[in-house]
Amino acid sequence: MELSKERWLEIGKLLPNIPDTQKRVITLSPSMVALVTGPHSRLDVACVCLQDACDVACDAVYALTQAHANLAWFREDISDAPNELGAIIKSRFYIDDIALRLYAAAEHTANFIICYLNIGKDDLEPYEKKHSSLQQRVGRYVLNEYPTHEISSYIQALVAEESWKNTMRYRNTWVHEQPPLIDNVGIVSKRRARWSKNGNIYKLGFTSSDPPEYTVDQLLQMTSLATHAFGNMLEKLTSMFICFLEDSGITFKEDSDKISMTL
Repeated sequence: MELSKERWLEIGKLLPNIPDTQKRVITLSPSMVALVTGPHSRLDVACVCLQDACDVACDAVYALTQAHANLAWFREDISDAPNELGAIIKSRFYIDDIALRLYAAAEHTANFIICYLNIGKDDLEPYEKKHSSLQQRVGRYVLNEYPTHEISSYIQALVAEESWKNTMRYRNTWVHEQPPLIDNVGIVSKRRARWSKNGNIYKLGFTSSDPPEYTVDQLLQMTSLATHAFGNMLEKLTSMFICFLEDSGITFKEDSDKISMTL
């Protein structure tokens, strides 16, 4: 796939700035954080969890880049363009990856919050029955127990984003059920019984294809907005964490794109 420089620049404008957040986080030293905060603190572990969240979120940005690139390549730039089936198949592969990685990044972020706020396992136990994922349990706990904390406002902003909720719903369906049907890929069939019963009479209905649930463009728009929303939360959590560490005695001196840490 050989896209033009202009095309890559166009795609770049559609991406969130999560790699910039990763640059700030990757320079944090868990060992130096541990040295300052002491043996009873979990901030050193929080540091690693935040780094993990940024790493996986950057992978989601890469997948988003490739989803845009493949859509453009097969629709406009390939020699036999437009090749709509190729565009859908290739782009959806990366779109699915975005959803999966955003979910994983949110789980890493939940672990960061646990360590940052020093949340105990027993604290989350009351939320286990209603919420299957760690991110849901932690989110509900923080909203209930720390309603005025800035983390609560970040969580509220993310879950208020419809694209985030829809992307997580899409991921859950993709993992636990039949992947949602997509338009323009030929005959698609839902996992449903073809026979219907009315009293003692059975009827069999014949259909060539079941209705799809998404177009590839809808999926790309949804996961793109979700990635941007998650990136905004990561940036705010990172700034909050760095400010907290500075108040704890660790200072960060920015020089160009480098951050040095002085005790």
